[in-house]
Amino acid sequence: MSNEAWAGGSTEERSVRTRLAGAEAAGLGTAGARLVGGGVVGAGLVREGSSADDSVGVESAGPGSAGGGSAGTGLAGAGSAGAGLAGAGLVGARLVGGGVVGDERVREGSAASLSAGSERVGSERAGSERAGSERVGSKSGGGGAVGDGGVGDGLGLPWRSCMQIALLPWLVTRILSFSTLVVVRASGSEGIPTGTGFLDGLLHWDGQWYARIAEHGYQAAGAESFRFFPLLPLLGRLFGSGIGADVGVVIVANLASLVALAVIVRLVTSEGRSPRFGMLSVWVVALAPHAFVSAMGYAEPLFLFLSTLSIYLYRRQAWWASMLSGYLVGLTRPFGVLVMVPAAVEARSGFFASDGSGRLARVGAVAAPFAGLATFLVWCANAAGDAFAPFTVQQGEEFRGGFVVPVWRIITGVGDAVGGSGITAAHLVWLAVFVVATIDVFKRWPVSFGAFALVVLLTATSSDNLDGLERYLWSVIPIPLGVADVLAGFPRVLRRGVFVASAAALVVYAGLAFDGRLVP
Repeated sequence: MSNEAWAGGSTEERSVRTRLAGAEAAGLGTAGARLVGGGVVGAGLVREGSSADDSVGVESAGPGSAGGGSAGTGLAGAGSAGAGLAGAGLVGARLVGGGVVGDERVREGSAASLSAGSERVGSERAGSERAGSERVGSKSGGGGAVGDGGVGDGLGLPWRSCMQIALLPWLVTRILSFSTLVVVRASGSEGIPTGTGFLDGLLHWDGQWYARIAEHGYQAAGAESFRFFPLLPLLGRLFGSGIGADVGVVIVANLASLVALAVIVRLVTSEGRSPRFGMLSVWVVALAPHAFVSAMGYAEPLFLFLSTLSIYLYRRQAWWASMLSGYLVGLTRPFGVLVMVPAAVEARSGFFASDGSGRLARVGAVAAPFAGLATFLVWCANAAGDAFAPFTVQQGEEFRGGFVVPVWRIITGVGDAVGGSGITAAHLVWLAVFVVATIDVFKRWPVSFGAFALVVLLTATSSDNLDGLERYLWSVIPIPLGVADVLAGFPRVLRRGVFVASAAALVVYAGLAFDGRLVP
């Protein structure tokens, strides 16, 4: 490095270089760049993150390490307070090799480090903080075999990067689902829809109800239509202006699915997980065998988007902003009101330490999903003469049925499966997966995540009819995250095999549903 380059730069950079130069006597051997076990910490890469880690450089010339001698345990960079730099090119906590910190690259220094590709760890803080000042570290849980290094600024990857990661899984799901529909249509099977067009297939089963409500309203669609919540039909009418409300319903569902995947990446990385784990998570959501409904006119993608966004806002303590998403999720599905549970868990923390405005915001965030539900129920009382019409209709024997204690329903389900009910057996297999995932969530994720997964799991298994169980629970984001955790511990070859098998199952499930032989 030239003398001019060494002397130049900002006051902050000259301060860092002065400390590094002063460490030569302790055996570092270079003033410009220090090789630690194969990882390069350049003079332009290690920066002070805050007054708490002002001692960037060498605090002690400790014992050497394999690969070139350690500078002790005092090197802290990129905003990590006091974490050591030891023998494998680690900055702060474990940084997955190939990641980018503030537009400058940290190279993989250990064969044990897993590559995260060339994903960029952005610097999107509240306000406009400069690039390169993010902390890099693992904030919660382990990323398993996929990598632990996450984005530790509490916000997650930039939205643009989240959307880029989400786009390919979203496209693959649409290609598989649409192709299957074309094949089923070409075979001559009519299924449930009255027509034979491509759109009719995407408005199968519940989709046709949402389309009728969007086109004609609840009264014209009939009494049974009140069991479907209003947000998707309302947005379908808005997006379908000039092209048809039924088309609008499908457009909204597909757009909501894409945005939901991006929000998942944002949430995962904001919790300290790596972008690579975020990518794994969206593939888990997108390639689930029952994920084909996200390409149809169903409310699950909208619920997944709004509930995940609400949880993200709760975790960031953005209480006022979360009121809108919480209110809307209460208008999306009957399960929407259960978003109150993670809201209450998160709002409890720091409640009494907050001022009056802060407490009011927390209470409003918790109440917002119930307010959304209450709005619909009040409207039903006026339109149908029964405020609880959405629930009374849904509890009919031809639909969900009456309330059943979840444990007892599982026991009777086992009996049905033994008696030859293949569909019930499939439900129970997936239920076992969901239970394992929920247990993992309680171990590895914030308590609010586990509480949300558990309350929806219990609610979904409290009815006679288990049809739709898979799509209900897969749209509750903590459960797919628990599955992703389990898959992260698999060898790469086995993990890929699981995804291939899941994609094949998606095609089979979609074919049976489009043909009218399987309730999604």
